[in-house]
Amino acid sequence: MEYSEIMPAVWNNDIELVKHLLDEGLHPTDELLHIASQHGYLELTRLLIQVLGPGSLNSFDEIHRTPLTLAALGGHLDVMKVLLDAGANINAHDTEHTGETALAEVIQCVPEGNLHVVAFLLEAGADPTILGWMQLTACYRAEVRAMNNPDTESKEILELVRKYAGRFEPK
Repeated sequence: MEYSEIMPAVWNNDIELVKHLLDEGLHPTDELLHIASQHGYLELTRLLIQVLGPGSLNSFDEIHRTPLTLAALGGHLDVMKVLLDAGANINAHDTEHTGETALAEVIQCVPEGNLHVVAFLLEAGADPTILGWMQLTACYRAEVRAMNNPDTESKEILELVRKYAGRFEPK
């Protein structure tokens, strides 16, 4: 059985085929959890967490993102909750490669429509003071975003991040 057989099944959210291939003895990799999380495939994410175990929750893909980060970038709150409930580290970031936390990635990479994701992450314990790429924090990224995009959402994100930053000691 080829690994390439399961990849299209995951991409297409074909949970029955994925279950069949797993029953046939195919061994999944963390990459499959990254794909399911990124696309918001809730039931498939649950299945892959069960099969892969907790070690996969904080695994990094080729650009140093976790399944939680990918779900956050897609705005998939239900998948984010499942990942966190299973034990994903909300502040995971690839320190070896100076990666970003899910919070910093969402603030920087999603230009609009993500206030609810930022709020969810902060309420769940995301630390906006963690240093990431170029030694910048999510707080700084929110400030730059609000300065460059003076829309209401960017200002609300900045206010929210500042409010929650007080819970943490600066890194």
